[in-house]
Amino acid sequence: MIVIPKLGPLDNNAYLLTINKQAILIDAPPEGEKILEILKKEKLDLKYILITHGHPDHIASVPLLKEYTSAEVLAHEADMPLFLKPWNLVVLKAKPFTPDILLKDQQEIKLGNKNFISLKVIHTPGHSQGSSCFYQEKEKAIFSGDTLFYQALGRTDFPGGNYQQLLKSLKEKLFPLPQETKVFPGHGHPTNIGREKKNFK
Repeated sequence: MIVIPKLGPLDNNAYLLTINKQAILIDAPPEGEKILEILKKEKLDLKYILITHGHPDHIASVPLLKEYTSAEVLAHEADMPLFLKPWNLVVLKAKPFTPDILLKDQQEIKLGNKNFISLKVIHTPGHSQGSSCFYQEKEKAIFSGDTLFYQALGRTDFPGGNYQQLLKSLKEKLFPLPQETKVFPGHGHPTNIGREKKNFK
């Protein structure tokens, strides 16, 4: 895994998962040219861009990455309104786009043949209606977007946010995962499920 930290004005994280010189990118924050530089340096063929949710700091580089790679964009169907008509922050604007593949809860995303990367979609509404995490069961790792952070959960005061819904997503979808599961969030430092479960008892 290649971690690309502190992208754009909100210090977003992006993650590249690679196998046999093919790659999956999780989230497309600003400064997409830095992502392209890594792809070129590592000689990686970007196949999929997985979007955790439709807020502008997670989708800003989609048009650029689509222009320079053959990657397909995958995102949960419930955030379609945010992709088609992005709302903009004072420090950041995003252009509209249509995902190539609309995801559903529990769907498997697979890259590779004999050796492969497998990710399961875990729909975790609350930060946005389409917020989703991507779970690598074998590696005991989850990419949580803005659903769960180190000692914090996602904001719910943006359009589509709902605090009670987010708490339900955490308790029913994420906290039952193995306690040692590593959490890689959309901002800030990694953590693990066990530590965060204790924080929200």
